[in-house]
Amino acid sequence: MMKGTGNFFQSIPRLWADQAGGTTIFVAVSFTVLLGAAALSIDYARAISARQLLASAADAAVLAAATRLPDQARARSTALSYVEKNVAPSEYGQVLRDEDVEFGIWDTACRRFRALGSAPRGEEDDGGGGRSTPSCSGDAGSSLLGAAPDAVRVTTRLSPENGNGLNTLFARVFGRDSMEIAASAVAGRGGPPCVLALNPTMRPAMLLDSNSQIETIGCGVQVNSTARGALRVDSNASLRSREICTSGTATIPGSGDVSPEPTEYCPARTDPMAGLAMPEFSGCDFNNARYVDSNALLEPGTYCGGLEIDGNSNVTLAPGTYVVRDGAFSVLSNSSVSGSGVTVVLTGDDAVLFFDSNASIALAAPTSGELTGVLIFQDPDYGGVHEWNGNSTAQLRGVIYLPSGRLKAESVNKITPEDSCTVLIANSMEFNGNSGLSIDVTRASCRNVLPGPYSRGIVL
Repeated sequence: MMKGTGNFFQSIPRLWADQAGGTTIFVAVSFTVLLGAAALSIDYARAISARQLLASAADAAVLAAATRLPDQARARSTALSYVEKNVAPSEYGQVLRDEDVEFGIWDTACRRFRALGSAPRGEEDDGGGGRSTPSCSGDAGSSLLGAAPDAVRVTTRLSPENGNGLNTLFARVFGRDSMEIAASAVAGRGGPPCVLALNPTMRPAMLLDSNSQIETIGCGVQVNSTARGALRVDSNASLRSREICTSGTATIPGSGDVSPEPTEYCPARTDPMAGLAMPEFSGCDFNNARYVDSNALLEPGTYCGGLEIDGNSNVTLAPGTYVVRDGAFSVLSNSSVSGSGVTVVLTGDDAVLFFDSNASIALAAPTSGELTGVLIFQDPDYGGVHEWNGNSTAQLRGVIYLPSGRLKAESVNKITPEDSCTVLIANSMEFNGNSGLSIDVTRASCRNVLPGPYSRGIVL
């Protein structure tokens, strides 16, 4: 025992003398770790640089592609072309494939892209006695298959599966020969709903009945009423749009046709035209103006007591602003009214629209000035019922703005022509008897001719 102990204590000086060797091992291990960290940092920096390149290419491609919507073939071709210009295939390979150009809609309530054919968000209980609210966490409900796209998503990538993964310089020491880098961007046509019912409590605030039809392309439909049955589509009526939202609930009996399924309990949308100032006017330029069996060219001005066109008249409105005060703007009995660069302003008691008896209306809003894109503007301080009846026909371009009025259309073969560049904003609206709307704000002829909020700009 004493011998063994003596050998141990005698070995201590030798162990102390060998500490330099331990330091050498420590330094060697530390250097390896530091070298590996530096190597990974270099590869990480290269990955960041590559992703920035892919993101810039995706942004440029998706903005260009969105201008081609709803033509999916042209949009896809444009996206591929832009990416090739920004990321040379000879150096990086193919970073954008056909299947990585996706089309769909931009879900405003959830602020996300929904590809065509996917399901919309589900609904979840808010704890308030069965009331459901929009949920962005799941997908449930009707498909978007067949809907007109208003947004496009482009995903550029460097991927080992594509044969162009980002080769690593140092990470391969740890078994990582290449990395996948990807970047996505979404762009679409911005703008508020092109059919908007403003009343916050009415039931129904928007009614489609008796074979009426509303179709919008490139814009949505919104009902701000929080009532149950705020939106009702019944009796073989049809409602088709990019997006349909109601702040209350929707009532769709079996005979109603709606696509996509309305989203209930959406936040109310603000009135996009609320900042529009009433044009200044004073006095009366014309009093109780009535044209019967007349071919006339009318001049802008203030028409006190209303403006009536009757008895097979054919009236043209010269460009300008027509203030119709304390009386209706009426087109009756097979008469017609036409004009370009025209705004009709309704103000005062009984200042409403009344189109009846096979009337023909062909009007286009100004394309410049303070009232750009505004076709019919009712003073918000006055309401009333605006009637559009009697198989009248229309060719319209511009915003029909009736913020305090109710539009009632009946026995009309749509109050707009097919694919019209038109926006309808009213306090409430009712469509019966084959009446309705056909709106397409994606057409080239519709760009930059509507008011600022409705300019069909492209949003990234």
